[in-house]
Formats: sequence, structure tokens, C-alpha cells
Amino acid sequence: MLKVLGVRNLLGSAAAGALMLGSVLFAVPAARATSGGLECTKFVGHTYASETCTGYGTWRLRFDCAMEPDYIGSWFEQHGGTYKQEGECTFQARNAWIEEQ
Repeated sequence: MLKVLGVRNLLGSAAAGALMLGSVLFAVPAARATSGGLECTKFVGHTYASETCTGYGTWRLRFDCAMEPDYIGSWFEQHGGTYKQEGECTFQARNAWIEEQ
């Protein structure tokens, strides 16, 4: 007996595939608290990474680049408000984090 794939199932499969592909191509920012008085959100795309922090503290962005040295940002002393540090790798940005003083 032959089973015919209905249009509804075909569309559902296409939507699921697109969702999986989208999750691979697009990074989702993740908020987290630090050990100091900062709350930060990181974003890592294909070659780009950033951290946006709100609060108080001295920090810098650092992230791993594929096939080249880590990116290390400048120290920034934050006295409230929101500040963003960002950078780019030549080939691929991987995990990003902040360092605090």
C-alpha cells in the first residue's frame, strides 16, 4: 500500500525545517547577572559578538574567535545606565563573556 503525503504534512515538515535552520543561523541573546552589580545580555552571531550591560561595575568584553586570537575589549567603568561593547572576528565568533575588575 502506498502512503501519500498530504499537503498539510508537507507544509508542517517545511515549517519545522525552516525553524531548525533559523535556530542555527540566528543567535538568541541571553540575559544573565554577573558577580558584581551588572546584568548583561550577550549576543554571538556568525562573526560578530557583543555584550550589553546595565548597572554598575568595571568590565570588558572578551570572545573566542576561530583560527585567530581572542578578541579582548577595553576596560569600561560603568556608573549606572546601559553600555554595549562589540567586536568582530575575521572567520567566526564563538562564545562571548565579560571580565570584571
